[in-house]
Amino acid sequence: MKKIIFAVIGCAFISACAVAAIQDIKFSRDFIKNFKNCDKYSETATVEIEGKTYTEERNIAGISNGLCNYKVTVSDAENKYLYDCWFSDYQVEELYNAMRTRSKKGQQENIDIFTLVTDKKGRTNYRVAGKTTVSGTKSYVTWAKYRSNPYFCYPKKL
Repeated sequence: MKKIIFAVIGCAFISACAVAAIQDIKFSRDFIKNFKNCDKYSETATVEIEGKTYTEERNIAGISNGLCNYKVTVSDAENKYLYDCWFSDYQVEELYNAMRTRSKKGQQENIDIFTLVTDKKGRTNYRVAGKTTVSGTKSYVTWAKYRSNPYFCYPKKL
């Protein structure tokens, strides 16, 4: 069976690995305002995670089939990934509220690490391969929870 572990992507680009410092991801007021209703909007931001700098090209694509489509391209000097995310109204509200929280108080959450499994007939499915602890602000931890889950945000190496 062919297996690809999404933990590598998660740890590299959303820091799903536990760290001592409080990690945070900043979003502009315009991004947050537009995300609330899933209104089309794009921005580029620089994010520092665990001492490494990444560029995020954030694109709120709008609503399709009742879900909010959000795409983000995350890159550093060596790698580039596209996360194609689809969120329900509940998830948009949870992410919106997390982004609006100004508290710098750290929190932790255990999140699943997924493995992509291909069976002998070529069908693929995801399976939980373990858990990891995410530490950071409420915004950081909430985004990490969704970005690391391929049922909500499908990662693709570019």
